[in-house]
Amino acid sequence: MNPSLQFDADTLRTITSGDYEEIRPVANIQELEAVYRLTHDCYVTSEYASTQPNGLLLHYPEYDVVPETTVLVAIHQGEIVGSISCTVSDTQGLTIGHDFPEECLQMEKEGRVLCAIWRLVVKSSHRNSRQVLLGLISEVTRRLLESPMTTFLFVVNPKHARIYERLLNMRTVATKDGAEGLNNAPAVLLRGDRETLPAQWRLADFAVRSTDLVGLLTLELFL
Repeated sequence: MNPSLQFDADTLRTITSGDYEEIRPVANIQELEAVYRLTHDCYVTSEYASTQPNGLLLHYPEYDVVPETTVLVAIHQGEIVGSISCTVSDTQGLTIGHDFPEECLQMEKEGRVLCAIWRLVVKSSHRNSRQVLLGLISEVTRRLLESPMTTFLFVVNPKHARIYERLLNMRTVATKDGAEGLNNAPAVLLRGDRETLPAQWRLADFAVRSTDLVGLLTLELFL
């Protein structure tokens, strides 16, 4: 670690507090159902969705069954406490294309291989520590760098856009008052390109890994 970087004791305890033991793809339908349950709880709490009788929120479930999609989960003491999904564009298109079709089409015309990062959720009891959030972002980014992706897209609430602009050097492409299938969810479309990623992300072999606590601590400075 760069010796010029200074971290106080509280920050160090936060990022190394053991909020997850591993981040990996979902292993079975039961884990995917747990992702749907966590998504429901997070979206209902944020007032982006109404409470469902079955406690599940299936947002674009058709993308969960295509090989171009990877659903990652963060596991803590046998429980899923966070999740993030990514889909590399193919014949099925992208989840983000439902809300921003013209922007996606324009980027494809540029010859870009697009990937959508979507459904980022973290259990409420683990949000005070950023370890789960940073771990999920680092792991999905590392995996995308091993794919043919050249441009990655993320739709977020406007109040969160600055985080990803700083963390991944993304930039705002477009905005909408609401996202498809959600309530009261203003949306910002962020674009990131492989060639403009910050140095700590540029190559998969050297990107910060979800298991690298010191690397995640360094990323904390961007939030």
